[in-house]
Amino acid sequence: MNATDFILIGFILLGLIMGVLRGWWRVLIGFAVFSIGLVIFMNCCPVDYLTNWVKYDLIDFLVNNGWMQPIRLDMTESLGVVFQVNTVEEAALLLQNFGLDATYLSVNIDLVCEFLSLAIVILPWVLVSFLVSTLLYHLLFKWIFPKKIRKCAISRIFGSAFGVVGYTTLGLVLISIVYSPLEGLNATFIGPIQNANSELYQAISSLVPSSIDQFQSIGKTLGSVVEVINPTSQTSVICRPLLNFMNSIGLDPFYMISNTVTETGQNVSFKDTFSQFLDDVNESIILKAGSSNITVN
Repeated sequence: MNATDFILIGFILLGLIMGVLRGWWRVLIGFAVFSIGLVIFMNCCPVDYLTNWVKYDLIDFLVNNGWMQPIRLDMTESLGVVFQVNTVEEAALLLQNFGLDATYLSVNIDLVCEFLSLAIVILPWVLVSFLVSTLLYHLLFKWIFPKKIRKCAISRIFGSAFGVVGYTTLGLVLISIVYSPLEGLNATFIGPIQNANSELYQAISSLVPSSIDQFQSIGKTLGSVVEVINPTSQTSVICRPLLNFMNSIGLDPFYMISNTVTETGQNVSFKDTFSQFLDDVNESIILKAGSSNITVN
């Protein structure tokens, strides 16, 4: 077992406890409200509005409220300019200068923004679902079904079953959302940036020498997280089999955030495209550093 299995066990126990305490009516209503709301968010206008806000306004919002520093890339030595990124869209335009394919870059930027939108919404929506299910129960179902039915042992048993299924599904969704970008970062950034002999380390040292320590610090922090959050690891005895089962019935949580590439018609997940995107970025950075004729001592 790995750490992700223990995280999922926590969700399973929480679902069991909530099911016993709340009964199957409230658990079922809450799960239905959460699922329907999430489907509506992911397939209708709300996700588009929030994704566009993330794409064009999020960075300025965070900077203006003092939650992050302005993003400036000092490339005076190599390119003679200092880049300041104010929107995610500007970051995409900047990356095009490194030779990335514009089509797949656009798909990745959209999926990154959709990922951030879902991350912003999903936890508050869990709370909303809990409150709505409680309100509906007290306003409607409490008066329809007598206390014997609502409070009997069968109700508690069904409640625990629905609770376990619902919270296990929620746990898998949250774990998949968190892990989606980390897989790509682990393979293409975290390892190479810690190795002073790697091409990526030398390329970044050439292009932005003042930022290499910051990149290494970020990589070290992310590396410690990735070590404990890997639901697809062979050491996982709970998460991995459940993810494989959900994938086999067409409910792969990793494809909650996906898009279709217009040119090929291929449906791609955020996890896979982000990994390829980072790999392409690394190759472009290495090529750019090589073309700048800067020698790393």
